[in-house]
Amino acid sequence: MKTNRSESVNPSVWISLFVMSLSVVAFEIHLMHFFSIVQWQHFASMVISIALLGFGTSGTLLSLFREKMLERSSLLIPFFMMTSGLLMMIALPLSRHEFFRLDTFTLFTDPSQLVKLTLNYLLFFLPFLFAALSIGLVFVKKASKIGYYYFADLLGAGFGGLLAILLMWLLQLGTISLIVSILPICAGLLNLKITRRKEYIVLLSYSAGCLFFLIFLWNEPLSLKASPYKSISYTLDLPDARIEGENHSPYGYLQVVSSPVQRFAPGLSLSSQIEVPPSPVVFNNGNWYAPIPVSDKALQVLDHTTMGAPFRIREIRSMLQLGAGAGFEVRYALRNGVNQLDAVEPHAVLIDLLSATFASQTDSVYNDPRVRWHSLSSRSFLEQTKAEYDLVQLPLMGTFGGSVGLNALEEDWVLTREGFQTLWNRLDENGMLAVSCWVDMPQKMSIRLGALLSDLLLQNQVSDPWNQLLVIRSWGTITFILSKNPWTQSELSNLDEFCRKQQFDQVYADADPSSEPFNLIQDPYFESNLKKSIGPKRDSLLTHFPFHVKLPTDNKPYFFQFLKLSRWQEQKTRWGESRTALLELGYFLLVITFVQLLVFAFALVLLPLFKLKKAQSGKGPVLIYFSCLGVGYMFLEMILIKYFSLYLGHPIYSVSAVITVMLISSGLGSMYSEKLGLHNKPHIRILAMVTVLAVIYALVLGPLLSGTVGLGLGAKLAITLFVIGIPAFFMGMPFPLGLKKLDATKKKVVPWAWGVNGFASVISVSLAVIFSVELGFVVVLLLSALAYFVALLSVRTLT
Repeated sequence: MKTNRSESVNPSVWISLFVMSLSVVAFEIHLMHFFSIVQWQHFASMVISIALLGFGTSGTLLSLFREKMLERSSLLIPFFMMTSGLLMMIALPLSRHEFFRLDTFTLFTDPSQLVKLTLNYLLFFLPFLFAALSIGLVFVKKASKIGYYYFADLLGAGFGGLLAILLMWLLQLGTISLIVSILPICAGLLNLKITRRKEYIVLLSYSAGCLFFLIFLWNEPLSLKASPYKSISYTLDLPDARIEGENHSPYGYLQVVSSPVQRFAPGLSLSSQIEVPPSPVVFNNGNWYAPIPVSDKALQVLDHTTMGAPFRIREIRSMLQLGAGAGFEVRYALRNGVNQLDAVEPHAVLIDLLSATFASQTDSVYNDPRVRWHSLSSRSFLEQTKAEYDLVQLPLMGTFGGSVGLNALEEDWVLTREGFQTLWNRLDENGMLAVSCWVDMPQKMSIRLGALLSDLLLQNQVSDPWNQLLVIRSWGTITFILSKNPWTQSELSNLDEFCRKQQFDQVYADADPSSEPFNLIQDPYFESNLKKSIGPKRDSLLTHFPFHVKLPTDNKPYFFQFLKLSRWQEQKTRWGESRTALLELGYFLLVITFVQLLVFAFALVLLPLFKLKKAQSGKGPVLIYFSCLGVGYMFLEMILIKYFSLYLGHPIYSVSAVITVMLISSGLGSMYSEKLGLHNKPHIRILAMVTVLAVIYALVLGPLLSGTVGLGLGAKLAITLFVIGIPAFFMGMPFPLGLKKLDATKKKVVPWAWGVNGFASVISVSLAVIFSVELGFVVVLLLSALAYFVALLSVRTLT
């Protein structure tokens, strides 16, 4: 590979960089998947931050020991690569050892878990550190050709996302890290120089030892035992519980568990006398996902829950079931006369597993001609279809007794104002929308649902929501039923009869306060708050309620995020600090991760670098420029990941697609930057282009993706490549252009710039999520634009 300059690009070094970066991103995505199984999905941002911390720390070490490392680079580059591979091999098995085993659920009650969290940071930090040292040392050594080598780095990282998805389809989880760990060792072998005989023999022996260790680990199965506080752990403790089937894929780790005492009867009427048979349950990544209806007797349970109410009000012929799971609600609907049903279930592997292995237990509902199954996200289907239905039903939300906020940072694109409008659009002239949730203590979810439904009616010119909204509750569940037209007297009579028979309570705007309810709730304000969320006092309630219950939007699609920071002290006084933290555990896990990583990044990256100040002057502009690049790039990347989780239908595909397309496009931009030279004018134009694109995306990206989410796969892939690839191409140029300028005038500052960029990137990952929750996606995109604009202003001061 020749360039137009005298120095040529070394093919073996270029390929080794590609392979090294390929393994780093594949390992990174694999770690996210691993933590979502044994812990929770919140660790995705932590994993990204740890990886970036490794790259930032490598910049520190390269700054401190630049000359010594360059002198021994022929030995150190392959050694660092092979060591990274060795550490990738042992990191996951070691993390399952009792000494390292973490339980995030008890972080606020067991101080030792904070120590274990720190140890896990260190354990997974080391593979990325050694990988980054090898890559960074190549960059410092080959800074005059940085555009070409940076292209190899980004190209490999981009394909690493595709490799991670492929391996998840082909291999068991415990095997993936071992396969990925071979790649850095191969990259190290590519850098061996046979002319340096002693080094050659030492490194060859070292690589052989790494491979021997891999063979040893290959026969040691990786433990995937989930946190004892995950629902599958509780279930496996039941008498005679056993795992009847399992499947691993990018969608998650599916397990089907049965027990003779495991039953599904959500909010079963206190007057019910029926026998509730046991039902197997599907778990995904250790979390309760869906019960499997194994008999008609199991289906009869829903006759005695609030979720049976829509079928007692009026006849239903056509229906849309979102989040259809294992088909419990689908079979119940067919049993109640529905003859045309669309079932939407985003977990494609679940459908395959149940339609084959468990077909006899599900009564072959997946092959019933009355049912059309759709394997895509609910919002995608709602945007895509033009069909209208007698009933649209959402799956039961929440958990028995209230949640601990583990879903607080999870986007739900159906439970937003815009999402509810798409639900309204899918109702026929007399259609109904049914939404059910568990009774939560303290009350949050039911208030937000009532407010969303009343807002939907008001937005569609219904002056009094109570004319078209029914609310019924048992001791454990609440069901909201919305009608596109006012209820008739006969329909209201049908509901009265059903509620009287099952002893369910109805919530009315003008209910008699002296009447005795069938089902008492501990919170004396529960029902009055529910009424306010639907009536004219809604806005006042949403503003002054101690939890954050304002309406979620597509800009902030966090339905399950209820923490109101301004009322934190009040909640802590009422519930106690540890219990309040548990109520919003997902959010606080993110904050703890951010604070700890901020401390580590400052100690490992920034603080040591400032000690070089006397030896290396003029670092202020470098600090501003390269930190702004890190913030701007990561803010934009994190928001694209969130938007494309809706667009592509699954978070793991979103992460892989965004990382792959961004890095490959940025790599192409980096290679193109070699043609631009060291002049300021093209450099400034590129940063101006990125700034303008970020502003445009802040204004139009959300509506663009929402408006095209219903298109076919080919069109969506083309839009994905265009929307991600165009800005990423230009975003790949400022970093190598900045390094080339420093290499020409301030060579010793090059690794310092690498470290500063790593520090900014580390803190930006968690910050992007926090700002998304608190301020919305649009603001984060505007902050990305601001960061690139500040970098633009500092270009002339770099030299």
